[in-house]
Amino acid sequence: MVKPILRPMSDMTEEERQWYWNLCYQDQDDIWGKCKFNEISEWCDSRFLDHRGLIEKNLAIPAPKGMYTI
Repeated sequence: MVKPILRPMSDMTEEERQWYWNLCYQDQDDIWGKCKFNEISEWCDSRFLDHRGLIEKNLAIPAPKGMYTI
């Protein structure tokens, strides 16, 4: 089985955290019902972030610090 090498969500930069927060929570009455899941998923995937919890499930390998520079 091939496992992807992903960055844990805790490794997000401050800029990434701000973007993620703004996309998920800005001007949302019902945070979870209206969250732009597809856009968030694509954004996280493009930055190799483990937004699906695959590392915890042993389905992905945590990336060493600095492996992916954005």
